[in-house]
Amino acid sequence: MKILINLLLFSFTLIGLSEVHHWWLLNDGILVHSIFQGSRIEIDPKLLFAERRSKIAINPSDASCWVTNSFQGQVTKYNVDNKKPLILKGFAAPTSLALSSDKIWAIDSALNRIVTASLDGKIIKTIPIQSAKSMVVLDGDQWVLTWRGLQKLTDDGLSPAILTKVTHVTTANQHIWCLDQKGLIYTFRSQVDLNRAKFSIPDAVDIVSTDDGGAWLLRHEMVIRLTDKLIPVGEITGVKNPKRLIRQPTDHSVWLIDTESDRSVRLPRLNDPSDVKLIAAIGWNQVRNTKRVKTIIATDLKWNLFSRNNKREQPSIAQSTEDSKVKIRTETNPPTVKTRLLLSKPIASKTKDLKPIAVPISPNETFDHIPVFPNGGLVSVELYNSLSQKRIQNTDQMLGRRFIWNFEGETYTLLVGLSLGVYNTYSNRDRLKWIEMVVEGSGIGQPIAEKLNQVAQENNWSRERLANFVISFVQSLPYTADDVATGYDEFKMYAFETLVAGGGDCEDTVILAASLLRSLSYDLILLNPKGHLALGVSGQFSGAHYEYNNLQYFYSETTGKGWEIGNIPEAYRSIPVKLYQVPLLTP
Repeated sequence: MKILINLLLFSFTLIGLSEVHHWWLLNDGILVHSIFQGSRIEIDPKLLFAERRSKIAINPSDASCWVTNSFQGQVTKYNVDNKKPLILKGFAAPTSLALSSDKIWAIDSALNRIVTASLDGKIIKTIPIQSAKSMVVLDGDQWVLTWRGLQKLTDDGLSPAILTKVTHVTTANQHIWCLDQKGLIYTFRSQVDLNRAKFSIPDAVDIVSTDDGGAWLLRHEMVIRLTDKLIPVGEITGVKNPKRLIRQPTDHSVWLIDTESDRSVRLPRLNDPSDVKLIAAIGWNQVRNTKRVKTIIATDLKWNLFSRNNKREQPSIAQSTEDSKVKIRTETNPPTVKTRLLLSKPIASKTKDLKPIAVPISPNETFDHIPVFPNGGLVSVELYNSLSQKRIQNTDQMLGRRFIWNFEGETYTLLVGLSLGVYNTYSNRDRLKWIEMVVEGSGIGQPIAEKLNQVAQENNWSRERLANFVISFVQSLPYTADDVATGYDEFKMYAFETLVAGGGDCEDTVILAASLLRSLSYDLILLNPKGHLALGVSGQFSGAHYEYNNLQYFYSETTGKGWEIGNIPEAYRSIPVKLYQVPLLTP
């Protein structure tokens, strides 16, 4: 199987030696340590196991790598000399890290808290925080990104948000940079000097700060260099299939990850001339097997340093904005996330006025080639109507996973044991079509859905309430994308793999949700607006829906929290969609 790489790359330069240590987190959850010396890169043969969506933080003083492990409920510190790792336990689902010179902060999503610890592993403080996504630390101040926006962490908790709808937050030594859903770019050092760029870039996909207070901004076809004054001073063109930007905090270099994650390109420093050669490393997609990568010159990319006062050389900016000095307006009455079923009138929607494009199932899609695993590869499943501290431990044959979520004010804990052999089989299988993967997922979906259905029967829930219960479980997976505008990548996962990974993008979570609901005999369709995937559920719901074959299928969002069936994000209200009919489960 072609391994895509979630290139979380950091490096460390040992003073007095010409070697650099890198940490790479592969897409399948393998953490790789490599050593660069001269023009040679040596891969440490000891591959470390993390998770596909683990987060890492690097201590520049010793190049140690801190890694989250949501399902084991721990944060692990690895050293470059392969000494025994330091393990911080007691978490439910750590999903993000921030590091300073003497402390580490871990966001524990399942328990809605932030844990502060010393670098020797001693817990200092636990702070209750709702829905924290990520955080950054600068000059002793901690800034937390939540669904409300960017908020400062104080002794009394979180201050009101100074920015809302932020998608990216990054910091180096001097400034914090933010990018929001509209492509607006902000930077500040303290809360009182918040500045906004005089332009917006709606198609920006990533932003990374630099050690001089500036930032690199990634678009689909180029990378733009900004100064600490939010002025574009150069661009790299020729970019194809970019994935992200990575800042190496110890030597302050920034890398572009492109060509389907197989290449990392070191970006030039601010004053490098336009003819500078861009060094690249290729072969990361095969590094698990080959244990090596190759360094080359990225001749297809060009660094263009703008001449001062020459506006004709400036990059094409999407649109200008108002004055760059921002008046800080805090959010005094933040919205609340609804968790109960909607009892109000249906949501007004233009979707029923559209003519959706139905995509019928091909007659040759019989799914006969799909292997059959007992219970879909599920070894065990337990569901508790409470916050259970019990865990299923990993063994040589089984992966234990623990999921915690809230529904209508109640807390639930799902424990599953997943066959390691089945996981290895899925990891090496070709990716099928969406509908085929839903049908395949019904194997593991059925025993889990039966447990969820038991709760509904014990509480005398309606079918509509049960469906929202299932959707709330999928939305709550610790690594599920929390932005409903999140698209999908080229690597879609089977329902089994999404449970192992603890979440995914829109297509991964739709496949899982459809696999569960199909097992409960719901009539479903897949909804495919351009660049996104959602689920349509037939039933006595209210709100946004599509009509197909004389039935109403209500929009269901599987990314983000609090989206009940019938609620549709504004971005998808008035655009056409393709409909894919999910075959009903046959007895």
